[in-house]
Amino acid sequence: MGGDLLKQDGTGNQTIYDDGKLSTIDAEKNDLKFSEPYLLAASANDAGQTGSQFFITLREMPGLNGSQNTIFGRVLLGEKTVH
Repeated sequence: MGGDLLKQDGTGNQTIYDDGKLSTIDAEKNDLKFSEPYLLAASANDAGQTGSQFFITLREMPGLNGSQNTIFGRVLLGEKTVH
């Protein structure tokens, strides 16, 4: 899990939308499924909010379907670098 520049342990969060204050933003929902590798997603907490943590799937992850995590992209080039 990456993106935690503040605490570097997965508990820090900061967005570009709030002048550097610690905060979360509501997770966006979509109908995309974790059905293939190399999907880029925002990690959400149990309250359905995201901070600044993201992950890339390395394989199909059906257990994440219906979760609060939001898919918003796909690795198009450089899969070997990611893996």
